[in-house]
Amino acid sequence: MAGEQRDPAAELRAQAEALAEGFRPLFEFANAAVEAFARAAEAWLEQQRPLFDALGRLAQDPQVRAYIEARERGEIPPPEPPRSCHCLCGKTHPGEYACDGEAVTTRHYDTPLLGPVDVPLCAPCAAAQFLAEVQA
Repeated sequence: MAGEQRDPAAELRAQAEALAEGFRPLFEFANAAVEAFARAAEAWLEQQRPLFDALGRLAQDPQVRAYIEARERGEIPPPEPPRSCHCLCGKTHPGEYACDGEAVTTRHYDTPLLGPVDVPLCAPCAAAQFLAEVQA
């Protein structure tokens, strides 16, 4: 084999082709997964089209536009953020944490340390306290 010349470029091409062939199943799997995801996303978007169309119409509604523009100009104050519930879930209904975190009412308590306080309660906790009192 004296006199034969090595072609490093040809050797590298052969190695690259062998490597690519080894990865071919992975590439095919990845391509199939991407195509399946694209089909699923397209089907989901088609299902949601009525919602997106309704949102588009809502965004163009003159009353909605006027409200948004008035809010942007500061003519209409932002809505009040929901009050945080400060219930005593563990005491009111032990073993069940039903609090939804958005206070809808208050409950008056007489505390030894602070005296009389009104504690914000969410609807599930207020209902649980009411039931506990009725059943007592």
